[in-house]
Amino acid sequence: MILHGAPEAELSRGGVSLMKLVRDASCERYVNYGKIIKRMEAETAKININTIARLAKVSTSTVSSFINGTEVFPFSPETRLRVKEAMRELNYRPHIGGILMRRSAQRRGKVGFVMGEDCCQPVLRTAANPLVQRFLCDLEDAINTRLNMSLEILRIDGEDSRSVWNTQLLELDCLINFGQLNNLMCDTLFRRNLPMIEVYSTGEVRRHGDFSGIDAEFDFLFWRNDCQIERLFEHFHAMGKRRFLFISSCNIKALRPDFYGYDAEMKLEGFKRALVSHPDCSGRILSAKNVNDFNMFREFELTRELLRENRDALEAAEAVICHNDIVAQGAASIAMEFGLQPGRDLELSGEGDFREFQYWHPKITTSSVDYARLTDRICELIELRRSDRKSPPRKIEIPTLLITPGQA
Repeated sequence: MILHGAPEAELSRGGVSLMKLVRDASCERYVNYGKIIKRMEAETAKININTIARLAKVSTSTVSSFINGTEVFPFSPETRLRVKEAMRELNYRPHIGGILMRRSAQRRGKVGFVMGEDCCQPVLRTAANPLVQRFLCDLEDAINTRLNMSLEILRIDGEDSRSVWNTQLLELDCLINFGQLNNLMCDTLFRRNLPMIEVYSTGEVRRHGDFSGIDAEFDFLFWRNDCQIERLFEHFHAMGKRRFLFISSCNIKALRPDFYGYDAEMKLEGFKRALVSHPDCSGRILSAKNVNDFNMFREFELTRELLRENRDALEAAEAVICHNDIVAQGAASIAMEFGLQPGRDLELSGEGDFREFQYWHPKITTSSVDYARLTDRICELIELRRSDRKSPPRKIEIPTLLITPGQA
């Protein structure tokens, strides 16, 4: 900080001597001046642009323009350096609240996304989930272009802490939750009058925590995993297939009774119903072993291991229906090693229509929610809840699609 002609004197506050200035001849500044101001302002918690302006010997409007990049004419290098040095000296960073209070500030709306059953895991792991990725890619673009809002995946470090939920939901205009509902999340949203859209692949959702006295008000968009499996069964039955094999997830109730996946269990139930309703068909169910690793990509290798051990089941089947596209590709890879060509020697299906597998070989039949319709409904509900928080919550079933290799 350059203080031309400043005398070497004592600064005092309330008549109390704080520190003598020591002149630094190499850079023409009094090195302790910033420390003294920082100490003085810290006592009253008033380190702001006025403090920066006083230390940098510029106007507050200069500091404001520098921070926000709104200057009409470029600042001189000397002015930029003085302001930057003052900010560094006091370790000052603009606070979002102060920025938003400026009359000309435009705050962009923000939609948060929570992966209900895995809300504590790192954001990039959530984003790497093929289902989440498939779901959010189109949604983020739609929220940006249609609603001029941003989408943010939230990581909840402590799902049983009210203060964590208070902090994470602070800047949101709407929350999208996929799967499990948290009691503190629902209560915090209710108290703040913030809308939530619940999205899930079954009509029933697991709840975490005590919901006694908690108003869980939300719009609910869902589709039916069990019906998807039944539809795939009907599709292959119409092709003349009568011997079926279903490869389930390891996340079913029989293998993980305390915290099974509702979607995995519903797909299994859908296959059982389809088999009962077609007495001319036979079927077998195989489930990969539970290794306590629920990374979806791990299912590829687990499926290969399962079918190596049950080669007879694969070779006897005319149609193989799999829990998702990852399991289906694992089945396809081991089938080809056994000399069976999917589409010729057996029919094979997955679920999800995941982007990662749209260009893999061999092509498989798959089923998925109508992602375009789901995106439209979410955007419509966000727009609705911007102006209407009084109308009753909506519960809307989203249709699903059956996608054959020729359509992919």
